[in-house]
Amino acid sequence: MGDAGGGSGSMHVLILPWLAFGHILPFTELAKRIARQGHRVTLLSTPRNTRRLIRIPPNLAGLVRVVDVRLPRVERLPEGAEASIDLPSDDLRPYLRVAYDDAFSHTLSGILQEPPGPGRPDWVLIDYAAYWAPAAAARHGVPCAFLSLFGAAALGFYGPPEALMGRGEHARTKLEDLTVVPGYVPFPTTVAYRRFEAREIFEPGLVPDDSGVSEGFRFGVSIRESQLVGIRSSAEFEPEWLRVLGELY
Repeated sequence: MGDAGGGSGSMHVLILPWLAFGHILPFTELAKRIARQGHRVTLLSTPRNTRRLIRIPPNLAGLVRVVDVRLPRVERLPEGAEASIDLPSDDLRPYLRVAYDDAFSHTLSGILQEPPGPGRPDWVLIDYAAYWAPAAAARHGVPCAFLSLFGAAALGFYGPPEALMGRGEHARTKLEDLTVVPGYVPFPTTVAYRRFEAREIFEPGLVPDDSGVSEGFRFGVSIRESQLVGIRSSAEFEPEWLRVLGELY
């Protein structure tokens, strides 16, 4: 990330993790690492998640601002559910996404509308769920970066952003498509789903749910519309898959 905020050498980065422990925790660690470089960070979460998960060391408290976003009441979403672990059934995940989309998109818009200065971010860093964020940031001239907590092999298997969105020649339109290695992978690999695994992932992953879009669509738009894509991986660990991703993206 370059210095989008001028010549001061310091940036303001707004971070939008999804509401799951396995997403909030690594994004919080990244927020602290960014702050240790002297940059300011605004991290959005919900009150309950802030209390139980987010710990900012005193020496970074002046650089990391945690903003609590209250979720609206959504039909079928249990009272007090603010993370996927709070849901008694995976069938209720779409309603957590509905609440997330509503509350966090409005909060982001409010922050982006602030006049240029310390309150307005230089970058918006998003998780997969915030697929509406790149367009909102672009309207205010703010670049957006997508950080995948999934490795290069997982993303590479699903193909270019359009395929994740259910479009184009590489789109997975039937369950069987998940059980074979894609033709664009130029090396031997066992990265594919067994049929019983494909059944578990196909409908929630690639079919629109009650939030209005599929999880794959969220990934695809987040990747396609961002100026920068980061992968939680390394060239030493996944050199071939990272090359495939470079071509696909």
